[in-house]
Amino acid sequence: MKIEFGDPFLRGVRRVSKYELDGVASIEGFKPVNFTFCYAGAGDLRLRMNAFEQSMKLYGFFKELFGLSLAPMQGGLGSLNVELKFEIEKKDALLHRIEKDMGIEWRKAFDKILSVY
Repeated sequence: MKIEFGDPFLRGVRRVSKYELDGVASIEGFKPVNFTFCYAGAGDLRLRMNAFEQSMKLYGFFKELFGLSLAPMQGGLGSLNVELKFEIEKKDALLHRIEKDMGIEWRKAFDKILSVY
C-alpha cells in the first residue's frame, strides 16, 4: 500500500495549541483523505480525519509511524478522532521518522506545532 502526502498546511488558531496542521493523504486505490493534527501538550497529539474506508489505512500508517498504541478511534459526524500519546523526550526520533516517511516539509511543520509547549 502506497501513501503519498500533499504539502502540510500549518494554520494558526486561537486556542492553547496555537497551531493546527492540515494535510491530505492519497492512498493507492482510494480517494484522498483529509486530516488534521493538533498538539495539546505533554505528549498528547490529536488526529482528526474524514471517516472513510481508507481512513483505517491512514490510521494504521500513523500507528506504525508513532510506534505507539493509539487511543481507540471515536467517530462522529463524518470524522474519526484519535489521540496519539508519545514520550516528549523522544521527539527528535519521532521527527526523524516523520521526515523519512512523510518528507522534510512535514518534519518542519510537526516541529513547529510540537515546540509550542
